[in-house]
Amino acid sequence: MKYPTTRELPTRKPGRFNNFEGGSIYWSSETDAHNIWGLIRDKWASLDWENGRLGFPTSDEFGTRDNGAGQHMEGGELYYSPSTGVHPVWDAIRGRINVTTDIPIGTEEKLEVTDVNLPDVDWDGQYLPGATHDGLWFNTHYFDSSSYNDAMQKHVAIHEFGHALGLRHSCKFQIMGAYTDDNTALGPIDIDSYRQLW
Repeated sequence: MKYPTTRELPTRKPGRFNNFEGGSIYWSSETDAHNIWGLIRDKWASLDWENGRLGFPTSDEFGTRDNGAGQHMEGGELYYSPSTGVHPVWDAIRGRINVTTDIPIGTEEKLEVTDVNLPDVDWDGQYLPGATHDGLWFNTHYFDSSSYNDAMQKHVAIHEFGHALGLRHSCKFQIMGAYTDDNTALGPIDIDSYRQLW
């Protein structure tokens, strides 16, 4: 962290901080003292420091796979990866759950559910199959906007959980159905749509 650039100062929320050449140390009676620096600190600053939704840091920075980093906060986490930059993960959705299915691929699959804030992409939810666990990402850029009401958020969540449970559809407006191979037949909505066109 190198040399201090400020004396110990009060934060707007009850707590204290000290800036250094290489980062900062933040303290509150609930979280204790933790250092924060680099791109994670920059993202936290853009979200209004301890006064924002994330609150004070509750851990020091830690490493993640693929040369990434993360830091626990009162209201969520901040994660960095070289390919995606820094993104907040809010308490509302973060965590791991276990999904039990009737599909004969195993009795239990790990599923990590994460909030991301990605304004430069056009999806609101994404299912990501993985080698060790699958992931669901929900894009808070859309979820937190006033145009996304509760019903729309539930629709996106049900849709993405459907993918995680092994369901498929041939168009995004069709109800999902179970599958056991790579073949998908046209559903009634698709057939009706083609009849309308031709």
